[in-house]
Amino acid sequence: MWIQPVDGSVQAVAFSPEGRTLYTQDASRWFTAWDPATHEGRRLFQYPERSSNHFPRMFASPDGRYLVTNTSPPQVWDLETCEVHAEVPPKFAYAGVSMGAGGRRVECVADDWGGVRTWDFVHQEAGDELRDWDVPDKIKTHHFAPDGSTVALLSWSDTVTVCDATSRKAIQTIDTPKRSLQHARFAPDGDTLVLYG
Repeated sequence: MWIQPVDGSVQAVAFSPEGRTLYTQDASRWFTAWDPATHEGRRLFQYPERSSNHFPRMFASPDGRYLVTNTSPPQVWDLETCEVHAEVPPKFAYAGVSMGAGGRRVECVADDWGGVRTWDFVHQEAGDELRDWDVPDKIKTHHFAPDGSTVALLSWSDTVTVCDATSRKAIQTIDTPKRSLQHARFAPDGDTLVLYG
């Protein structure tokens, strides 16, 4: 076990794709890269005071080049230069962002709760807007399986619908107890879906 004291509370964590670096975001707005083997830390950058910590979470791109942070506004940091590569436009960050299928885009639920918007953060351009899902209600949140073939859509009525990403048709519906679910997330193997509130 490794217990690492930090200045202020840790608010979000993410591993690099190969697992050799642990990134943390703390209450003092600093991002730090930790070596789990040596327990050594290196401060990388600090998000601006004008930003707030919006549902704290972050994601490393599969190539290890970028760190996407769900601050408000969300920012994409270039880990080679330790500079902001892009700021996600508000249209593509409604209610926060998730790392998208393929790891080169971010996704958010559209502001009418009827679809999913995508934005390519490497090229900083809009992607497809994914609509016409076979779901019973407005979409609260979503998560794509790691291979991008299926997506779990959580409705405001706490129904989780797993859909085929190409056809948008429902594969399975999970009618959960009404307990204000917040998210549905696939495990890295894509075979397990975690629901939490």
